[in-house]
Amino acid sequence: MGGVLSGVMSALVAIGFVLICKTSDVLNFAQGATALFTALTFVRLVEHGVPFAVARMITLGIMGLLGLVTGCAVLRPLANRATMTLFMATPGLAPMIEGGAQLIRGSQVHALDPGFPTRSSRSTAFSSRISTWWPPPRWRWWCC
Repeated sequence: MGGVLSGVMSALVAIGFVLICKTSDVLNFAQGATALFTALTFVRLVEHGVPFAVARMITLGIMGLLGLVTGCAVLRPLANRATMTLFMATPGLAPMIEGGAQLIRGSQVHALDPGFPTRSSRSTAFSSRISTWWPPPRWRWWCC
C-alpha cells in the first residue's frame, strides 16, 4: 500500500508542476513548501479536534489563500522580467514558507492515522517469497 501511495503522491506533484507551469509560465519550486505548510495546518487542525471534513475545507481555503498571496506578492511583481529572475524567485520563497510553517506550527513530528491498515499479512508473505527467491543462490556470493 505504501508503494501505491508514493506513486499517487508523485503523480500529484507532477500534475501540480505541469498545471502551475502551463497557467503561469513559472516553474514553481515552492510547491513542496506549500504542501508542507498545508499538511501541517491540516494535521494541527485534526489534532485540536476539528472534524476531518471541516479540517479539509479549512486547509483548502488556507492553501488557496497562500497561493493567492504568493502570486500577488511574489510572482506578479516579477512579471515581464528575465526568465532567470522568475526561475530563482520560487526557490527563494520555499525556505520562507517552510520557516513560517515551523515558526507558527512548531517543528515537532506529527502523526496522522491514514485510515487504513498499514501492513497486511499478504504483502508480508509476498515480500518474504521474493526475498527467498531473489537473488538466486548462485548469485548471492557477489551481490549480497
